[in-house]
Amino acid sequence: KSEIDIGLIEIDTQNSSLIKEKLCDDELIVVTSDKNYKKEAFIDAIKKRWILREIGSGTREIFINYIGDISKELDIFMQLQDFEEIKTIVLNNPDTVTTLSKVIVKKELEENKLFQIKLKNINIKREFYLIYHKEKRQEEKTAIENAEPMNIYIDTDYINKEYEENFKIEQAYAYLKTIDK
Repeated sequence: KSEIDIGLIEIDTQNSSLIKEKLCDDELIVVTSDKNYKKEAFIDAIKKRWILREIGSGTREIFINYIGDISKELDIFMQLQDFEEIKTIVLNNPDTVTTLSKVIVKKELEENKLFQIKLKNINIKREFYLIYHKEKRQEEKTAIENAEPMNIYIDTDYINKEYEENFKIEQAYAYLKTIDK
């Protein structure tokens, strides 16, 4: 018996033992704190130091897959696990850029603390999926209907929410729906 009841992932899986349901769409954007930097550019024309998520991160994998061999030309000088750390460094260093979920930097964009550099010829979209084990389907259905606590695994930088003991699936789902605007 597996320990996790339900998961949220940002990369599609073909695992035949899992049931997946698309939850929401997301967009990765390039941002800088340099308010005077160009507003639109080809990715290889962005001559700033890049801060990316760590190797193995879904965000990084999607970004690298979209830009292909151009990734070898980027001045990647730092790789971090936490998107909040990345935001803090970019906010305080106008010579840096990063790519993060538009949702994650929404507040900083609205407050004109970060500025989006629209990429020419590239629009980086991704999807998030809820996943379940096939053999646990009935257990999960019953738990959801009865609002019982479930073990939830979230493998993404999309959600900045502290883990709560006995976090219920309807709370997670409701929260996800509020940020998918």
